[in-house]
Amino acid sequence: MKRASLLALLCGTSHAAKTWSEAQGGKPWAGEAGVGRPWKPIATVDDATLEVPEFSERYMEKHEPLVFQGYTSASRRPKLHRWTLQRLKERCGSFKVRFSDRHLAFLQSSSAVETEAARARLADIEGVSLDEAIALLKREMSLSEYIDYVVAESAKPRNPRKDYSHMADYILPLKIKEMPLQAACQEMYDDLVVPKYFSGRKLNPPPEQNAAAAGGRGDRCAYPSLHPQPILYIAPAYSRAYPVHVHGKMDENMLLLLDGTKHFVHWYYDQRAQLRKLVTQAKTDSGPIGDEIYMAEGINYDFGAQPTVAGTEGWEAFMRRGDMLYLPCGSAHQVENMEATLAVRISGMSIHALKCMKYMYEEGWGGVDANWMESYFNLLVGIDVKVPEPVDQTVDEYCDFVPGGGVADGKYKDMVFTPEGEEKDAEEYGEEEERGERHEEM
Repeated sequence: MKRASLLALLCGTSHAAKTWSEAQGGKPWAGEAGVGRPWKPIATVDDATLEVPEFSERYMEKHEPLVFQGYTSASRRPKLHRWTLQRLKERCGSFKVRFSDRHLAFLQSSSAVETEAARARLADIEGVSLDEAIALLKREMSLSEYIDYVVAESAKPRNPRKDYSHMADYILPLKIKEMPLQAACQEMYDDLVVPKYFSGRKLNPPPEQNAAAAGGRGDRCAYPSLHPQPILYIAPAYSRAYPVHVHGKMDENMLLLLDGTKHFVHWYYDQRAQLRKLVTQAKTDSGPIGDEIYMAEGINYDFGAQPTVAGTEGWEAFMRRGDMLYLPCGSAHQVENMEATLAVRISGMSIHALKCMKYMYEEGWGGVDANWMESYFNLLVGIDVKVPEPVDQTVDEYCDFVPGGGVADGKYKDMVFTPEGEEKDAEEYGEEEERGERHEEM
């Protein structure tokens, strides 16, 4: 399929069919996932009944998304449950936030024709000039002021003409995304837990690699695949941060929704040919890694305007306050905030993510250079993995058992991935290797 041009995506496609939101009188669809919809519902579980080995086998290995209902409920994780937009405003409201991010970079790097298209779209849909939009993106405000802004924006009715068929539609309203949680609110960071489903599956590169990544600072979890990297997201109702995208950093993610409601649509990477790939790449994360961006519409779908999307196999979920979403490696996904939302994303890197990353790279994914990919592929053979008891951990506890963390209480065992990709106890595997060498000598 021919890739859609950036200009065509900016200018949109005129058609008579109504989007889903227009058919609902400008209100977001509020039914149940998969009911009267073309997408399958993402499975939901109670984390109290799902053990780590079952999660690994049924979801991680198969790269299937999953919603943990009520993960941060008051009865289970009261410290996390108490965090709402209001509490964040009260406890960390003085923190200064900025918005001159990737949307601003997009505007500043656009051609004259593309810039004019964005200018026209912003004036038509948002009622602001391009200069005014850029000024807003460059604005600095306190977290308290921004939360007031989010509440005010969320009180406005949904604009049925804003169908997110244009890159310019993602610029406003202002959203906080990719902000390190620890910088924004240390108290919330201290209350955060790394789910037990990540704590037992973390890669452990050689100590010299972690030391090199630390740059002499002595940081725990310095190597990129080690740190859970909690990221803060805040956004008004009816907003979207990005179009459909596949993360350039091939990790796995848990998204904890602490306040509000989100609508989430997911496709496997093998569906990408039908998702209207954008010619250029963009970034939804920091660092040297670009994401693949697509202009498929799965939330307010209109198969008359996007017939190729009709043939895809997608999944969807409605996340509500307290839910946690597992987002596997290689997920092409789209998210809309249905209310004012507060969320935290936690990242992890397991052997499953590395295998997924290797497959995608071999399939032609080009989000990063070959040297960077090779450094990760080298971790597939003979790498030790520290496997703690499967329990929730704070970020510091999670990092304590990496090389140099000083864990010596016998709780953890060394695992090794063989060249064949099998996971075995390191001590037992060493004994097998030794027996094999003796047999060859005989």
